[in-house]
Amino acid sequence: MTSLRSSGSGPVTLSWSPSGELLITPSQPPPTPTPEVPPFSQVRLTPASLLHYRYEQTVVGPNGLPTYDRTVSGLAVLDQDGLVLADLPGDWEAVADFAAAGGVALHEALGAPAARVRSALAARAPGWRRITGVSPPPPARWRKPVAIGLGVLALGAMVYLTTSGFWYVWRSFSAIGRMLIDVVEVKWLIFLFSPLLLFLAPVRERLGRRSVRKGAIVASTGGLHLRLTSGILYINRASQTETALPTTPPLPTPPLPTPPLPTPPRSTPHLSTPQPPATSPPPPPPPGTHPDDHLPSTPKSTPEPQGSRVQGGAAGLFLYRYQDLAGLVVLAADGQPIHHLPGPWSPEHVNLFAARHKLPLEIRTLTHEEYLALTTKAADATV
Repeated sequence: MTSLRSSGSGPVTLSWSPSGELLITPSQPPPTPTPEVPPFSQVRLTPASLLHYRYEQTVVGPNGLPTYDRTVSGLAVLDQDGLVLADLPGDWEAVADFAAAGGVALHEALGAPAARVRSALAARAPGWRRITGVSPPPPARWRKPVAIGLGVLALGAMVYLTTSGFWYVWRSFSAIGRMLIDVVEVKWLIFLFSPLLLFLAPVRERLGRRSVRKGAIVASTGGLHLRLTSGILYINRASQTETALPTTPPLPTPPLPTPPLPTPPRSTPHLSTPQPPATSPPPPPPPGTHPDDHLPSTPKSTPEPQGSRVQGGAAGLFLYRYQDLAGLVVLAADGQPIHHLPGPWSPEHVNLFAARHKLPLEIRTLTHEEYLALTTKAADATV
């Protein structure tokens, strides 16, 4: 099989070139390019292997317990180090025949633990991209004034119905409207069914910026934000909590051994056995150096235990940069990476967050070997 196509909205077609390159082509014609939306063209990659994955994404409730799961599936293109060159979400079939036709290895992770799959997907190669086959539509300039106008009209209708004793009519209209918005995904109409957001949204945005300046929360440009409450480090995407990590204090530095007291002189000569010099215990290994198997090389089929997204041991933060990549890693007390959050984070805001919550923080630019050791050994990730 020399070509492969994903199913669902925004399909992508894969094919092999005569030179052995992987060609990624959108099945839908790209839109007319604009300054805001560049055209989506064909992508050429030279993969070392493919990762076919499927896992359950658990969303954690306010009580720290899993609330519901959703299935995430796709195909990842890996380089020779196991780093992800491209992530292709969607349902893929006959992947084994396609990989064999291109002469590349295939790692099946359809039954692997979800945490290990997410960790493998978060280990990105320089130039990483996520390809869905559909370019985002250009932002319409008329949406904002229309949404505000509809919100003003809805606010007047809500006041009129409430003062006339028909509050239940407005309540039913608002509930049905919000349900339709979730179905058709027309988020900009939210002001029509919840007009009070005209006043609450600016206030909430201002309070969020104030919380960031105070170090109460820290947010990335990718939509993730961290907050620490009652000893629990919450990783949120918008209003949903995806991970809850209990915090633990870092391991104390072991004291130096006390040198032995000198032996008092005796009247009779004697032979003493020389003692070896006292040595201090070795320091904990740097982040990511603990030996472990990387998922693409040894996929496992053991199911993820119930509630495994609520992990333990968050004791420090590590902010890194490697070429065009950046990310934030949550470290355990022994310095091992337990959760990887790829994407750009503000060093200033992360420092404020760490200082407020008394979390050790290290900011460093990594070499290739350090980046591999850190990202491929993380226990879990949010992608």
